[in-house]
Amino acid sequence: MSKLKIKKWYVYMVFAAASFILATIFLMWSVYYMSSAMVGTSFLTALAGFAFLATSIQALKIAAYVYSAELGAKPDERA
Repeated sequence: MSKLKIKKWYVYMVFAAASFILATIFLMWSVYYMSSAMVGTSFLTALAGFAFLATSIQALKIAAYVYSAELGAKPDERA
């Protein structure tokens, strides 16, 4: 059997995209709950949405770092 060769940066990109999709869904739910006058639920879903958004941004930063490391960039060239 041949071994699958998956790039690490690709896995981080997929994780970042999934986190961004979840963030969008949670933020849309937050707007829906606010329009239904459910303030507490709206706050909690907005908090979860922003947490997923922050996760997505950090995963994108890690993906860029791993991608540059795989290309052979020196540490001072990555910043």
